[in-house]
Amino acid sequence: MKIIIYQTDLEYSKQFIPYLGWSHLLSQDFKHVPAILYQQVYSYEAEKETFEQIFTRFNVNHPVGYTGRSMSVSDVIEIKEADKDSQYYFCDTFGFVRVPFDRYMVGKAEKFTRFMDNEQLCEKLITTIEHQICSDNEAYSKKGRKLLEACIKGNVEGVLISLTGWNLSSLMQLSSNNDTGV
Repeated sequence: MKIIIYQTDLEYSKQFIPYLGWSHLLSQDFKHVPAILYQQVYSYEAEKETFEQIFTRFNVNHPVGYTGRSMSVSDVIEIKEADKDSQYYFCDTFGFVRVPFDRYMVGKAEKFTRFMDNEQLCEKLITTIEHQICSDNEAYSKKGRKLLEACIKGNVEGVLISLTGWNLSSLMQLSSNNDTGV
């Protein structure tokens, strides 16, 4: 089986404070771990390991080449067994909890930050949110509230889909096509 360790990227996790337990995230209305704020710090193959063995390995006996912090609350472990879907486990205050985790969003915080650093896009985002929330149309107003919620939680997919109708992968593809003159 393959084991992959993810930790919050401290540079980009300002609105998601590392070391918070799963119940705290749920109390903040998170429905999944915000993978965009994580980075992969290590992966390896193992015959079979318990969570306790993995925790000890990344706290006491760091393997050669490991560059992450000691394993702690809010870290995520991906376990990929042959011919099975990956399973993700959140290091909670006590033990591990199986959680939804979108590994395809891992490491995209920098791209989202560059997107949000674009003054024109931010202005469009703010204007869109204002118009939608203040609308007399309940469906439109609800869409604005969802967009605002996505912004606050750092949900890049939610923001992009609300603004453009496109997800991040589609926009990245479109952007790379434009960069190559296609």
